[in-house]
Amino acid sequence: MARSVASKELISAAWSALKQDKELMLLPVLGGVFSLIAVAVISGAGFLAGAFTTATTSSGSSSSMSVVGWIFAALIAYVSTTIALFFQSAVIFGATERLNGGDPTVASALSAAFKKLGPIMLWSLVATTVGLVLRAVSDRGGALARIGSAIAGIAWSAATFFVLPIVIFEGINSFAAVKRSGQLISERWGAVARTSIRFGFRVFLAVLVPIFAIIAGLAMILSGLDSGHGASPVIGFLIMLLGFVCFFAVMIALSALNGYVRAVLYRYAVGQSIPGISDDILARAFPLKS
Repeated sequence: MARSVASKELISAAWSALKQDKELMLLPVLGGVFSLIAVAVISGAGFLAGAFTTATTSSGSSSSMSVVGWIFAALIAYVSTTIALFFQSAVIFGATERLNGGDPTVASALSAAFKKLGPIMLWSLVATTVGLVLRAVSDRGGALARIGSAIAGIAWSAATFFVLPIVIFEGINSFAAVKRSGQLISERWGAVARTSIRFGFRVFLAVLVPIFAIIAGLAMILSGLDSGHGASPVIGFLIMLLGFVCFFAVMIALSALNGYVRAVLYRYAVGQSIPGISDDILARAFPLKS
């Protein structure tokens, strides 16, 4: 029971901090916009260079994408990952500033992230490389390779849960950060697993309503078009539009909250205090593994 309460309080602490910094929800929006721009620019350059045309074998049958195409695809993956990690770092910096008693702003969070751009880019290179290798194994192998790749991907995600905050706060290289993250996960697995599962369940519940609104609106549009009822398609479109707006608003808030949850879990994992949560509750709920 104590572990369930502590897990709930970890998320509550993150949410309480985010509610004081609503302007930081702009960071996920900026991250999405910059990612779209970067992908569009690189993809456009790739298409102009003919990188994404399908290579052919000597018999004339279609084969895989050309080498240049793979280079552009890897570049897209790396740049988009770097942008995502940069803005995640900015959210984590903002969350940490709030948890330390400060008053973060978008400018202060971005400034702190810019100072760690080098380490972020290096970790992005490692993460992108591992992701591409796992994808290649999955695509080129059989069923066993796909299963093994999926299991390895899950294990990698779990082991590297704390790498980003470690890289930006502890100043160690990416490979040492992976080892350090694995150690923290091993010591605090219960806290991380329970809090992540609880957070994931809340994410699922939060997106259900807008998704149902989108489906209901679409159903009304199709039904109205079939029956010839003039008002139904209009009402259905408005409901569907409202569903999309709510969906993106929820996803933006949850993306920011994810950064705050990760900041709270990292503070707990390294033994730092968390405002609003008794150290005694955490110690009893999530004791260190002997």
